[in-house]
Amino acid sequence: MHEAFAGRSKVRCYCELGSAFSGMDPGAALEDFKLGIEHLWGWERVAFVMDDNWIRRAISAFRLLLPGEIMVFETRHAAEARGWITADLTA
Repeated sequence: MHEAFAGRSKVRCYCELGSAFSGMDPGAALEDFKLGIEHLWGWERVAFVMDDNWIRRAISAFRLLLPGEIMVFETRHAAEARGWITADLTA
């Protein structure tokens, strides 16, 4: 992600958590949190694709704290998520 932010003011992120996802250890969660805060104003759009309800609820709660657009999609709507994350991109 640091490379993605190099030379860009805004970044879009697509994150798909498959059925094999079983959770995140606290150290990884802390690193993700620090990355998010470090680039707080740089997130243009973030699409999360998953079916785990507890993660969906957690992301929805944190959505209010971030200035960019965040959408959560069910796995069956992954194509819609990819369309949303790439919509209106200019060269």
